[in-house]
Amino acid sequence: CLATQLQGLLSPLQIPQISPSATSTELSDESAYPYFFRTAPPDSQQASAIVALMHGYGMFPKLI
Repeated sequence: CLATQLQGLLSPLQIPQISPSATSTELSDESAYPYFFRTAPPDSQQASAIVALMHGYGMFPKLI
């Protein structure tokens, strides 16, 4: 992921990085990426939202 590689360069210099599109859950580790911020939710949250939307539209039955 380009964002993780870029953080390797920016983080030691304490330069913040704001990404509108990076969704990797790896970047959610604030201790590893303290200067990384995003405007898009991580993949784990997007998957939950998509499943909830599909349930709402009756695309498949609720399993739980």
